[in-house]
Amino acid sequence: MLIRPVPYHHPDAQRLVEQVQHEYVRIYGGRDEAPVDPAQFEPPAGLFVVAYDDGGEPAAVGGWRRHEPGGYGGLPGAAPAEIKRMYVAPSSRGRGVARAVLAHLESAARSAGVDWLVLETGQRQPAALGLYRSSGYVDVSHFGTYAKAPEAVHLGKRLWTREAAIATVVDRFGARPGHPLRVAVDGITAAGKSTLARELVDAIRGSGRPAVHVTLDGFHHRRDRRYRRGRWSPQGYYEDAYDVDAFVREVLVPLGPGGDRCYRDRVHDLGTDEPVDAPRTPLASDAVVIVDGTFLLRPEVAAHWDRVVLVDTSFPVARSRAIARDAVLFGGTAATAEAYDRRYHPACRVYLESIRPSERADVVFGNDEPAAPRLFTPSAPSSPLRE
Repeated sequence: MLIRPVPYHHPDAQRLVEQVQHEYVRIYGGRDEAPVDPAQFEPPAGLFVVAYDDGGEPAAVGGWRRHEPGGYGGLPGAAPAEIKRMYVAPSSRGRGVARAVLAHLESAARSAGVDWLVLETGQRQPAALGLYRSSGYVDVSHFGTYAKAPEAVHLGKRLWTREAAIATVVDRFGARPGHPLRVAVDGITAAGKSTLARELVDAIRGSGRPAVHVTLDGFHHRRDRRYRRGRWSPQGYYEDAYDVDAFVREVLVPLGPGGDRCYRDRVHDLGTDEPVDAPRTPLASDAVVIVDGTFLLRPEVAAHWDRVVLVDTSFPVARSRAIARDAVLFGGTAATAEAYDRRYHPACRVYLESIRPSERADVVFGNDEPAAPRLFTPSAPSSPLRE
């Protein structure tokens, strides 16, 4: 079977679309009257496909089209799309064709940034209901032309689970450059960088490729250097917190082109505020090193990365996470809020405004909702960090 994208008005597509309309007349007594504009199925607004059997005959059809968030009667998600015209010719039924077409549409929609797929079907179509429910679709609020039809069934499926998003990020790391792949996981403080870095390492190792996690927290300057401009100085955090030269020297250069592939994972212990003479650890040439930290695209570092993942978390969400996470460390919620409001997040705002990392990352990982993250690319209009 071959699944091929086609224009909605392609003759093979229209042949099957007419068949499904005849089916609706047989089942419900009338055609599907929901408005359809063929342009809605043209990428990147949507997609339409025809599945061909081994003899080259059109066997199935289906597509999806985007809608505005909350539009069309109240759709779920921030980037919803609707499945339309799913149909399998009678001669091709019972062979898994519908499930294959549905999986293809879901994969394409997910890659295009769609976070929810919704659809309309009916109580008189038990096979369709069985397909969708067994594929993870659940009841959603009624929408569209048949929102008030008594026999209409409205279903939806969230496409961006965290597991799926992480797998997609790993897939985008691409070819092996002949030295360990150096991946930055950048973002504002309390964005969720360390958590994502650990998850990426686990996913890479699960695929059979070696991977290690390094955090910029192992490359702090000593306390007297970090706070020489004052305890609450944003400039002090941006310019004095990290020993960037040591990080480049001990990690990025030896793991880059022509390096000896031996690195140190830290030079400083933040708890004792003392230097650390960590051993140099060898790394295989096909390994991936995932580095989490803040300000990873500053000029001294930017040229050394092979891939960049920006964790996009809004400041209010990051602040709430910081207070929950760091209250014991800072001596209470008020002290934590003050630290982030006066030092950490003002420094991050300077970084975002001057470096514009959202325009330079390979992928932007929307992390305000950790269970349902969204992925963007720098060229997408929705990719810049949210205030």
